[in-house]
Amino acid sequence: EGAEAVVSTQSTGTIQGQGTRPTVMSPVVVSCGLGEAMQTLLSFKNPLNQPIQVKCKLLDRNKVDKNEDLFELLMGDDVITVAARGILEIPFSFRPLEMVQASAHIIVEVVEEGSRVDGIKWQFPLKGMPVYNVSKSYQQPVIGCKAKERRECFLEVILDPAATQPSPSQEYSEATITETPVELASGWQRQRSEREFSYSLDDNSLLSLQHCSTSQITPPGLIILTFNLVFSPGKPTKKTVNLTVDSAEGGRWVFPFTIAATPATPDDSLVIRASGLHKDSVVGIRLNSLTNSSVAYRAHLEQGSDPDFRVFPEAGQLLPLGTEGTLLCVAYKPTLYGKTHNAKLIVQTADNEWSYVIQGQSPSFSVPVGVATTPLRQSTTASASAKKNFIRQNMKKIAQKTP
Repeated sequence: EGAEAVVSTQSTGTIQGQGTRPTVMSPVVVSCGLGEAMQTLLSFKNPLNQPIQVKCKLLDRNKVDKNEDLFELLMGDDVITVAARGILEIPFSFRPLEMVQASAHIIVEVVEEGSRVDGIKWQFPLKGMPVYNVSKSYQQPVIGCKAKERRECFLEVILDPAATQPSPSQEYSEATITETPVELASGWQRQRSEREFSYSLDDNSLLSLQHCSTSQITPPGLIILTFNLVFSPGKPTKKTVNLTVDSAEGGRWVFPFTIAATPATPDDSLVIRASGLHKDSVVGIRLNSLTNSSVAYRAHLEQGSDPDFRVFPEAGQLLPLGTEGTLLCVAYKPTLYGKTHNAKLIVQTADNEWSYVIQGQSPSFSVPVGVATTPLRQSTTASASAKKNFIRQNMKKIAQKTP
C-alpha cells in the first residue's frame, strides 16, 4: 500500500511507512435449521490499489474433531484474480447436525511468487448456529385480553438440548401459556438446572418477559424454562410474536405464540342535540398523549356510522401529559326530522386507542299554528236558521189579543 504526503516546512526530510499484515477478521455468523442446509456468500474486498491473485480454502474444525463436514466451500482451489479495490464473492454452505455451535475459517491467501504481497492471508472465522424450529403440528399458544386491560400468565417452553435431527412427531419442543405452571407427565420430575440460556422477544412493545426458573426434567433429560409474561395492549391487535432461546453451547430454539387484544369498552358517550336542519352542532373533547412528549394521532368515525357526523381535525399531534390537551371536534348536521343518529369516534396513536359512542338527536317537528287574516264565511244552513219569521210572530200576537 502506498501514500503521498505533502508537508509545508522550511526543512526537508524523508517520510516512510510500513503496513502490517492482516489480522483475523470479524466473525461471520450464519444460522440454519437443524438437519437442513443453507448456502450464503462471504464478501472479500481487495484493500490494495493493485490486482492480486488469491486462493481460497476452508478449515473446518468439526472435520478435525468429529469428522463431520458441517461447512463446505462451494468453489474450486483455482487461482482467482481480484481487481484493485475489487470484491470477490465466496460461496459456502452450512448443515448443522446437532444443537451445538459449529466453527470454521475461510482463508484468502495471495499467491504471487516473487511479489512483496505474496503470502498475505485474510482469515474469516465462521460461526454456525443450529436453529430448532417447531414442527408443523405445533399449535401456537395464545395470550389475549381486551385493549387497555392487563393479562399476566406463565409461559413455559420445553426443549431438548441433545436433539440431533428434527422429527415431525417430536413433542418435546413446545410452548404453553397457562395461569399456573404446567403439570408434568406421570413419572417426570423437575430438578434445578445450572445450564445457561439467553432469551428475547422480537416485539417488546406490548409484552414484558421475566425469567422465573430453569429446570431439568428427568428421566427424558429435557429442559423446561418458565417465564412470567405480561400482556398490556393499548389498542386492538392480533399478531405472532417469537420467543428466541439461545443456549451457551450455541443452539437456538424459536417458539412462536399469538397475542390478541379485542376492542376495549368505549371511554365515554357523547350526545349532540341539533339546533336545526342542515346546521352544524359541534361538541369537542380534549386528549393528551400518555407520555411526556407529543405523539401523532389519527381520528375517524367507525365504519357504519351515520353520514350526518364528521370529525375534525382528522390527524395531528396529541399534546403531552400535564398540558391542556389537543381539541378534537365532532360536528352533527341532520337532514331529517325526528330521527336519532349514531356514530363511533376512534382516535388512534401508534400504541393506544380511544373510542367514544356518539348519539345525535335531530330537532322535533311540530305543526305550525297561525291566525287567519280573513273572517270565515258562515255556512248557508247557519244563516237560514238565524233568520226571523215576522209574519208568524205578528199572527201569534193578534191571536193572543182577540177575546
